[in-house]
Amino acid sequence: MIPKFDQNRNLPAGIYVSTWEEIKDVLAFNEHHQQLLEGMKRVSEILK
Repeated sequence: MIPKFDQNRNLPAGIYVSTWEEIKDVLAFNEHHQQLLEGMKRVSEILK
């Protein structure tokens, strides 16, 4: 689970265990971030 952003729009420090869907739900809030996450997903699949 990913916690809510703080007042400065940062996540609290820590390590979070999340599904890809949870990550997308929290971090892909606009088209630019959607593209960044898709690139990150492609890279992570290549590095497996």
